Amino acid sequence: MALLACVEDRSAPASTLVTRLPAEQPLKLRPEQEGVLVVQALNDDTYAVDDVQILFLELDDSRFELLDAQDSGPLVRTTGFDAETGLRGAARLRFRVKPDAPYGVAQLAASLVRPEQPGEPDASPPSNLTQVTVEVVPDISKVQLTPFPAEPVVFKVGETEAQSVYVQAVDDQSRPINNLDIYAEVFGGVDSPVALMEKDAAQPRSTRTTTANIVMGMVTDGVVWWEVRLKGAVTTPTTAQVRFGLVGSGGTGSASRIGKFDIQILPAEEPTP
Repeated sequence: MALLACVEDRSAPASTLVTRLPAEQPLKLRPEQEGVLVVQALNDDTYAVDDVQILFLELDDSRFELLDAQDSGPLVRTTGFDAETGLRGAARLRFRVKPDAPYGVAQLAASLVRPEQPGEPDASPPSNLTQVTVEVVPDISKVQLTPFPAEPVVFKVGETEAQSVYVQAVDDQSRPINNLDIYAEVFGGVDSPVALMEKDAAQPRSTRTTTANIVMGMVTDGVVWWEVRLKGAVTTPTTAQVRFGLVGSGGTGSASRIGKFDIQILPAEEPTP
């Protein structure tokens, strides 16, 4: 009896669809990279079921291209043995991220194609839909950082007001990129005449994540910003620097992923006699 219990009963209809690949979500892919979605059809006894039709759904056609599709209509596959995973009752979808795909998160889905049951118009549907989350991420080697303002930031000796500086991250097609970590640090550390402000506390270094911010009166994506302030001990004209860069950046072309703000501290204006 124990041996009989191990025999898969494929006579029972499929009732559930589960995702087997990718094993972890979100699946992170860069533009033009390919990905794979493998789903498995199971019956109520959790046995794999072959010869079941699966409908693959492209929920965001601006990001993904379904490979091996014969036309622009729905893509339907039949479950069977998947040689790469060793699974029965499986169906596989290959897809590619479009070269100009917007960055961010989107979904692909698969659904059991349930044959109509005569005489059961009100029958409740099975758990026949599964989704996979894919995050389109930038190619770090193509990230470029642009400072605002590009010209030196000017303070007067004794000035107490902070000034804002911004950095925007874009790709090689000038598309803004959100959710990148950018660091800024004052050159010279604690000996610098300026400091970055974090909730009214002076810091020599700060890391922030690019998002939408208002720059020069316009909402702009891919931006981080900091407030820079003179330290109270600054009494003579001098210069300073705030340097910035992409966290974890390095290797070929890394010069486009670092930069600096030059800061000029000028003499205070003499009072008019």
